[in-house]
Amino acid sequence: MLTAAETSAYRQLKQTRAIEFVAGRFAAKEAFSKAYGTGIGPECSFQDIEILNTMNGKPIVTHPFELKAFVSITHTDTVAMAQVILEERD
Repeated sequence: MLTAAETSAYRQLKQTRAIEFVAGRFAAKEAFSKAYGTGIGPECSFQDIEILNTMNGKPIVTHPFELKAFVSITHTDTVAMAQVILEERD
């Protein structure tokens, strides 16, 4: 489910944080695909969507197709949620 760059970031985390990372990325990629209008499938796979963090920790979609994407990820010990807003590029 993770891209190569996401896997690299994942491997640098402690176990608890790594679980939160994967759950958050799954939720965000699912939210992106639904906002995109296709869901996860042949038109938009988990590998098509890459979500990394800026230096200050802000999640950013680095492979947003032709769209500008805004993503928010949150999680607790048992739940991960994400919201994605897509906007056409100028």
